[in-house]
Amino acid sequence: MKMVVIHILRNRLKDPALLKHMVTAYPIGYIVKKSDLGHYPWMKLALGKTDSKGD
Repeated sequence: MKMVVIHILRNRLKDPALLKHMVTAYPIGYIVKKSDLGHYPWMKLALGKTDSKGD
């Protein structure tokens, strides 16, 4: 099941129309590395406990 979340984060959310509906994702059991962010620039890490968009 966790690979479904990863697939959506990596492949489906590069569509801006879908991305604007995304609030946050917790891919439990999967490590998101900084190198992942280079390959998938639409993915952003939260910067604090109240940051839900990674801005």
